Formats: sequence, C-alpha cells, structure tokens
Amino acid sequence: MRSLWHKFTRRRRLEREMRDELAFHIQARADDLARTGLTPAEAQRCALLEFGGIERYKEELRDTRRLPLIEDLLRDLAYACRNLRRSPLFALSAAGAIALGIAVNTALFSVAYGILFRPLPVHQPQTVRNIYMTTRGEGTRLAYGSRYFASFAEFHYLTARSHTVELAGVSEASLTARFAPDVLHAQLASENLLPMLGAVPAQGRFFTREECATPGGAAVAVLSYEAWQKYFHGDNVAGRSVVINRTPFTIVGVAARGFHGPLILKPDLWIPLTMQAVTRASDPLVTNPSAGWIQMLARVAPGTSDRKIQAELAVLAEQAVTAHTPAQHAQLIVSPGAFLNYPDVLANGIPVLAVLLFVFSLVLLAACANVANMLVGRGMSRVRELAIRLSLGAGRRRLIRQLLTEHMLLGLLGGIGGLFAAQVAVRSVMLAMPPLGENQLDFSPDWSIVLWTVLVALGAGLLFGLPAAISLTRADLAQAMRGDGKDIRGRGRTRLQSSLIAIQAAVSALLLINAGLLLHAARTAVRMDPGFALDHVLIARPNLRALQYEPRQAAQFLEALHTRVRALPGVSSVALTGFAPVTDACGSMMQPVSPEGAAEPSIRVSCHQIGPGFFHTMRIPLRQGRDIQASDLTAAADVPSSVAIISSEFARRYFGGNAVGRRLRQGKQEFETVGVAGATTPLVAVQPSYLEVYQPVAGTRYLEARLLIAYTGARAPLARAAQAAASQLDGEVLLEMEPIEQQVAKALSFVRLAAGAVAALGALALLLASAGIYGVVAFAVGRRRREIGLRLALGAPPPAVLRLLLRQSMRPVWIGSVIGAAAAAAGAQLLRSLLYGVSPLDPLGFTSALVVLSAVALLAAVIPARAALRVDPASTLRHE
Repeated sequence: MRSLWHKFTRRRRLEREMRDELAFHIQARADDLARTGLTPAEAQRCALLEFGGIERYKEELRDTRRLPLIEDLLRDLAYACRNLRRSPLFALSAAGAIALGIAVNTALFSVAYGILFRPLPVHQPQTVRNIYMTTRGEGTRLAYGSRYFASFAEFHYLTARSHTVELAGVSEASLTARFAPDVLHAQLASENLLPMLGAVPAQGRFFTREECATPGGAAVAVLSYEAWQKYFHGDNVAGRSVVINRTPFTIVGVAARGFHGPLILKPDLWIPLTMQAVTRASDPLVTNPSAGWIQMLARVAPGTSDRKIQAELAVLAEQAVTAHTPAQHAQLIVSPGAFLNYPDVLANGIPVLAVLLFVFSLVLLAACANVANMLVGRGMSRVRELAIRLSLGAGRRRLIRQLLTEHMLLGLLGGIGGLFAAQVAVRSVMLAMPPLGENQLDFSPDWSIVLWTVLVALGAGLLFGLPAAISLTRADLAQAMRGDGKDIRGRGRTRLQSSLIAIQAAVSALLLINAGLLLHAARTAVRMDPGFALDHVLIARPNLRALQYEPRQAAQFLEALHTRVRALPGVSSVALTGFAPVTDACGSMMQPVSPEGAAEPSIRVSCHQIGPGFFHTMRIPLRQGRDIQASDLTAAADVPSSVAIISSEFARRYFGGNAVGRRLRQGKQEFETVGVAGATTPLVAVQPSYLEVYQPVAGTRYLEARLLIAYTGARAPLARAAQAAASQLDGEVLLEMEPIEQQVAKALSFVRLAAGAVAALGALALLLASAGIYGVVAFAVGRRRREIGLRLALGAPPPAVLRLLLRQSMRPVWIGSVIGAAAAAAGAQLLRSLLYGVSPLDPLGFTSALVVLSAVALLAAVIPARAALRVDPASTLRHE
C-alpha cells in the first residue's frame, strides 16, 4: 500500500530518478568507448546507438510501475473536467437538473435516517445498544410508551444478573414544579444511565446506587444545563430543595451543556426510576411487575458480540417474565442505539419508506431522462471527434468508458448541489409539520448521508449517461468523417430521445394525477362537515395527574372548575371529555345484544368518555333519547357506569334505527343505550372510522380529562380567565390550552403535507419534462432546417408545417401520459385512506392533470417550432 501511495505522490521524483539512471548507463558506456580512442562526441553517439530508443525504455519502466485502470480513470477525469469547463452553461444546466432529482431523494433519506438509524447523540454511540423486550402468551401485560419496554421488576432482574453488558433504563414523564411556570419534560433514569452515556456533571453529582435502590427511596433530581440557566440563571443549586409534583426534591447536580439523554425530546431534568410513583400517584407502575414502561439500553464492551448479549439476556428475560406471569414468554431483541428503531416501527416503516423512495425516485428518473436528452443533443457536436478517434483505432468500450466518466462527473456535481438543496428541503418540511417540541432530531449530513448521496449521484450518472454514450459511439464513420455531422444512426437517436421524453411525461402524469387527488382531498376535508364543531371551542387540560390528584379529587376539582368557567363572560357551554375530540384515536370491542339476550359478534367501536353537555358544546345533534347526566358519572374505577350513547350509524346498522333501551356488552359488563347522537367523521387520515359509543367519564380517566369550552368573542382573554379560575381552586394547576382549530390543523397536516410534497414533486417533474421537450424540439428543428426550408419554399403553409412538427413532438408526450395515467390508476388504492371521500379514480383529477401536462408540453414545443418557421427559406437553402 505504501509503494502504491508513493507511485501517485512521487511521480516527478520517480521520473527524475529514471532519467538519471538511464543517463548514467549511457554515460558509462560512452566513457568505455572513449577509452578505445573515440572522441567524446563519437563515443556519446555510439553509446546512444547501442542503447537504442530511450523513450522505449522509459515506457517499459513506466509500464512496470503503473496501475492502468486508475491512471486511465485519472486521465479520463482530467479530460472530462476540460470538456465541461469548455461548456459551463451546459454543465450547470445538467448538474442543476440532477441536483433537483437527487435533492428530494437525499431529503427523504436524511429524515428516515435521522429518525430510525442515526446513532444516539451520546459518547461513543457505536457501542450503545437498544434492548427491546416483549412478551407473548396468555396473561395481561400493560404497555406504556411501547410494548417493547420492561417493567421495573424485569429491569431490576436483568441488571442484577447480566454479565455481558451494563444495562441502564430510562422513561419519560411530564412534571410540574413551583420554580417553573410551565410543564417540565423529565426523564426517569437508572443510577448509571447518565455516566454510562458519557455525561459529566457541570455542577454537583449524579444519582448514587443507594438513591435508586428502592421505590420512593430518594427524591433527588439532576437538572439539564438549559433548565439550570433558564430557571436558576446559573446559580449554585446543588443541595437546593424544590417542589416537583407537590413532592420535595433535592437537586444534586447539573448535567454538562449539550447532553440531553437517549430520547428524542430534550429533558429539563432527570429523576430516579424509583420515583415513578410521583408522576402517576393514582397508578404507580414501579410496583406493577406486569407493566412495561422502562426503555433499556446497554453499553457493549469491546469484543462482545450482539449475539452473545442476546443469548444471555433472552434467558434472563424469560426468567423475569415467568416469575410473575408463568403463561407468558419473553422475546428479546438487541438493536443499534437509535431513537425509534423499534421492531414494529421498522417492520411497518420500511415498506412505507420504500414506497416513498420509489415515488421520490421518479423525479430523479425524470431528471436523468432530461439530462440524457441534453447529452444526446450535445453529442451531435462531437460526432466528428468521436469518429476520428474510432477510425484511429480507439476501442468503442474505451470511448464509452471515457464518456461515462464525464457523465458520472456531472452526476457527482449534481450530487453536491443536491446535498445542499436537500438540507433546505428538510428544513422546509420540518417547518410545515406540527411542532414536536425541543428535540434532538438531527438531519444534517454525516458520512452515511454523504455516502448515500454519492451512490445515488453515481447511479444517476450511469443511468442517464449509458444510453447517451452507447448512442454517440454508434457512428457512421464514413458520414461523420465527411464533416457534416448530420447523422449517428439518426433513426435510433430519434427513438431514444422520444423514449426519454415519454418517460418524463409518464412520471409527470403519475405525480400530477396523485397531487391533484390529494389536493382535491385536502380541499374536501377542509370544507366537509365532520358532524362536530370545528371552531370556537377551547380545549383546556389541567395537569391533575402530575399534581398527585386521586380520581375523586380530580372529579371534584373539575366539577368546581366547570362551574367557574361556565360563569365567565363569552362562554356559551362547557363540557367534560376524557379524550381530545379530534386527534385522539381509541378503540375497544363491544357486542350488540339482541332483545332475547343473545350477543352479536364483537365489533370495534371508539371509546369516547364524556360528561353532561358534550353534544351541545361540540354541536353534535342528539337524535333520540337523552344526554349523559351528572348522576351517570362516577369517579370510582370499580363502579363503572351502565349507560351509553351510540351514533346514528351504529343504531341504523345494528338496531334498525330505534336503539334507545337496547343493550351493549363489553366483557362481562352490559350497558343500556339511553340516546342516539349524530354520526361524525374522523379528520385524522390514518385514524380508522370506528362506530361511536359515548360513555360517562369514570375512574382514572378524570386525571386525563379536558374541559371543552364553547365561546363567543376573543379567545385570549377567555384563556387567561380560565387559568385564573383554575389557580383560584389550586395555585399549582396549569391549564394546557389548545383551540380546536389547532387540533383540526394537526389532524389535516398529514394529508396537506402529502399533497404539498407530491404537488412539488409533480411540478418539478413537469418543469424537467417541459425543459426536455423544449430542448429536443429545438434540436430537432435545428437539424431539419433544410427540410423545413424546402417545405416552405415548395409552398407548404406555415401552419401545416407547425402542426407537423408539433404532432411529431407531442406523440411521445401523449404515449407517456397514457402510461402515467395507467400507473396512477393502478396505484391509486394506496392513497384511499388519505382521500376523504374523493374517488381514487376521480375523473376530474385525472383529466385536469393530463390537461396541464399537455398544455405545458405543447407550449414547450411551440416556442422553438414557431422560431424555426420565421427563418427565410431562400437564405436557409443558400446556407445549405
């Protein structure tokens, strides 16, 4: 390897040493001849004659040390750079087209890589692993956050017995502290999490083993650097006592700047896992051996394989699970440390990612077809050059390789531009999405993204360069050597250009049709009547669970708050709901019961929990029966309500329309239907449309309940007044306010983002197609100047010649449009869940997209064709 490096870095020195050595041998022979009596000049001449051609020896010596493939590649690169430098406008145009195609692919890869595969932002992330554990079999297992999380008992069992890796645990929670005016985001951590991930304290220390040994053992906290600066202005806080969730905590340290743990959202502080009960006083998970809520991570020691880790931890996980649920069995997976590489996320996300990558690659295909057409057109000016080189003995493969080097260099230039454009595109997409909060997502390019971009760029160079290179090297040498450069298998070239235009038209038609369908669906969703209020409703969620409320206390607080808010000016009605009315998706199984008492097969229904006045507040009509009453509500989890209200669609489908008094069964519990409400339609595109069943708020649902406030007038004063009313009841209660308009915008954000993205891709593909059509028509009429001049000179009317040119130019566009429309029709079912009642074969969407494509293509063809008709036939014939 060192000698190869010297061959490339010391070429001049090696050449000088070779010349000196040859000169030494020649001079030594000349000295020998001079001693025989020859003059120095004659001796030098004879020595040179005996030695033979010096250049031949030089070439032989060079051949012994050269690497032909690499050196030929370097020569081809130098030649390609000179060619592109002579045509800067062409190079910029071609590289720009490729950059646009590469940018959308790199942007998609950057987002997917940043979420699913980028290593965690911790010290030595390559040695960190995510440990995912799930169970199968009989028995009840609760999951909070993900079904791949472990319970505290299972986590403790694994950490105490594992010998191959160091395990740490983490979970998330929202907390309320007196020193902060807003809700804090916290991470619950094992004692070794922060030091294992490479964190160092900027002040104080981290948790000790004794502080994290027993549930509720030590109320200690570590602040993040940002929270320390924001709330304590960098003061000395080690040892200071603060109140968090109405529990006194002691701040023992501050993490150094830049460390935010292994989860996406940046935390304000860390507390021990053993203090989990503080976050859910009414439902402590830390003492439930069957509740999975801890995400496990491991630091792998050098020389320890993932297979060895999995073999040990799988046995320990099985023992830990069967200890409390003998009928269940554990499954354990070891994955590289990343944010969201859960097995089910990868299993469901990778197929979606593959589909998106295919769609985004269509733009790159259109860009490649565009550049290939440009290369074929530009290659006409190099016909004579290539023919001369072929006639002098250059191999066709060697010429193709040289042309491909030039084309792949164009691809790399486009890749560089695409890499920068992708970052702009990613930022634009993130701005268009609903806010996620302070997070650690990083979409900036690293070696993986750069490598992806390089591979895509080289692949694009090969894709658009190979057809052009093959076409340009199929030269008619006799015709080309005559110097007119008129033909290189002209019919084959024309077919190639027409095929490339058809490809661009097909891609444009496919994307434009899908964009039209999605835009139509977005407009329909905005204008549709979902059956409930879309404006002038304020959703207020108090942080009762964080403040250690019990369900009965929460019910009393919400009743008092309901009374105070109802009396505020501008409030028309107030109601209680257990779930967000627009964005929450929840389902459960129920069985309609016949009058004879026989239960029908189970059906999946929505699980709304509401209070009195919900239908009036949400402007949902009550068709039959009565509303939920205050007497139906219960705060006791073991005394559920026995009444329910169903939607009119449910009543029509299972009870023949008259449903009051009919019964529903859920497990061993039965509910009486006391009312029928109007049917509603979910706005969330990916949310299934279950039949609605409304039940009274009960049990722990009070801790997550929200007040729905219907109002008239300004929203901001009402929000301040509602917060003041809550503070009068409890000074530590914070109301998380959100207007229903914002929830509607969140619900529709996915379809809007999809429509915008596909529309942008379609517009980009249309731009590339129109540019390609313009270039091909301009080149074609330029090549047919003599024919056009003859037709005009012989009396052909200009409109007839124009129609001839346009018909020939538009034929591949029409063929490609038909292919693209067929592909759109075949794949339209994939969009059905996003179309909000719009048919996947909507004739308006297909027709409008094809009309736009044809109009733009026709305009791109008319401009150069009309310019050709303005040429004087006589001057054209004289020129020819």
